[in-house]
Amino acid sequence: AQHQLAARDLLAGRTQEALERLLEAMQRDRGFGDELARRSLLKAFVLLGDEEEMVHRYRRRMMALMH
Repeated sequence: AQHQLAARDLLAGRTQEALERLLEAMQRDRGFGDELARRSLLKAFVLLGDEEEMVHRYRRRMMALMH
């Protein structure tokens, strides 16, 4: 459910909310759906462009969760 809400947030332009939901989902169960939250975060980063400061900030947070 979190993943679907994140997708809707992203499509509606609520970028920060979407990335927060995906990070939360990743934190709760990193392996769910073959790492669906992590893969979705990576795809969102590509859609948003690697030059945005928000992408850099969330990429760092994602990496911190992974290690």
